[in-house]
Amino acid sequence: MFPSDGPPYTMLSEPAITEELIRTSSATTVGRTSSVSFQACTNPDDRSQDRHVIHDINVQGGTWKLRAIFDGHGGHEVADFLVQVLAPDIEKRLFSLGPKLSTIPPGEISTLLADAIQAVDDTILRNTLALFPNVEAVGKVTPEDVDRIVNQDPVNLLKMHLCMRGSTVLVALLDPENVNLWVASVGDCQAFVGWKTEAGHYEAKVLSSNHNAADPAEAERIRKEHPEETECIHEDRVIGSIAVTRAIGDFLFKLPRSYTEMVFQHVRPGFRFSRPLAAFLQRNLTPPYLCAKADVQHLKLTPGKEGVLILCSDGLTDAYYSSSMTDARLTELGSKLVQLVENGALGSGGDDDVNLSLVLLRHALGGDNLEKLSRNLTSEAASKWMDDITVVVEKLTEK
Repeated sequence: MFPSDGPPYTMLSEPAITEELIRTSSATTVGRTSSVSFQACTNPDDRSQDRHVIHDINVQGGTWKLRAIFDGHGGHEVADFLVQVLAPDIEKRLFSLGPKLSTIPPGEISTLLADAIQAVDDTILRNTLALFPNVEAVGKVTPEDVDRIVNQDPVNLLKMHLCMRGSTVLVALLDPENVNLWVASVGDCQAFVGWKTEAGHYEAKVLSSNHNAADPAEAERIRKEHPEETECIHEDRVIGSIAVTRAIGDFLFKLPRSYTEMVFQHVRPGFRFSRPLAAFLQRNLTPPYLCAKADVQHLKLTPGKEGVLILCSDGLTDAYYSSSMTDARLTELGSKLVQLVENGALGSGGDDDVNLSLVLLRHALGGDNLEKLSRNLTSEAASKWMDDITVVVEKLTEK
C-alpha cells in the first residue's frame, strides 16, 4: 500500500468509491459464493495474474462444489492453463468413481485432488520433453534452433512459456451433503474455515499449507533434499530466487541448468524475474528444488452449524503482514477475516446477495478510511504497488 507522499490520486466519496471498488474487482455473487479479483494498476504489463474458478459438479445425483484460486507468477500462462484443465479433470475423476462415490473414504478424495494437480505439472513437463527430450539433446541445441522450433511456432512457444512461468494452486471441494470439505494447496495461497462460537468468539482453522522458503518446515525439507548445498535456500528464497517452494510450472527450478542456458534463455519473450538470472542460476546444481506435490486437508463439518470458507491469494495476507507469514499469524488473520465476513453479513440485514469477498477486499485496502481507499484505487503510479488480490467466500450451512 502507498505511503501518504505517494503518486497523485483522485479523492473519491460514497457512493463513487464503492462503485469503483466493485468495478475494478469484478465483484460477483452467485448463490452462496462471492468473489473478487483486484489489481488497481492499469499498466497492461502489470495486469493481474490471479485467476479463480467457481464450478459445480453434478454427479451421482448430488452437487459437488469446487472453488479454486491460481496465483500466477512470471506471467499468466500457467494460471490460465489451470483454469482450462484442472476443474474438468477433477470432474472426470469424480465421475469415474461411479456409485461408490457416495461411500468412498475421504482419503481417496484427497489422493484424487493431489493426483489431478500433479497431472497438470506432468503434462507441462511432458510437452517440453517432447521438444527437448534430455540433457544430451539440449547440449546440441543452438539459439537458431530455439528460434525456429519455439519462437516461430505459437503452439510450441506456449508450451515453453508454461514451462518457464508458474502458478500456485488452492482448491476447495465440498461434498453434496455439505459435511465433508477438502482443501488442496500448492504454494502460498490460503484457506480458512470459520464460525462464531456460542460464547460469541470467532474461531478459524487454517486448511492450507504455507509452501514458502521463509517457512521453517519447508526450508528444512529442501535443505534435507540438497544436503551439500548451503545456498539451496538463500535469503529466504529457493536458490536465492523464488519465494514459493511448491508450484505448477517453474521448470527452471526442476530441470538441469542446461535447459535454461541452452533453451529457456533464448525463448522470446523470455523470463520475467525481479532478480538477474545470472545471480541465482549458478546455484541450480541438483534439481528439482520445487515440486508440485499438494498438501490436502480434510475437515468433517458439523451439520447445521453456520460457517464460512475463505480462499485468498497471498495478496490479501500481504496486506496485513508484510514480513514472513507464520502459523500463528495465519491463525490470527483467519479469525480476523472470519469476523469481518460475519460482521459484513450481519450488516447486510440478511441480504443473501451481499458480496462478502468485497467486504474483505475493502478492509484490506483501507476500510472506512476513504482517503486510503481512494489512494489504493486511483493512484496514477506507472507500475503496480501491491500484489494481486483474489478472494472467494463460500457460506457453509446444513443442506
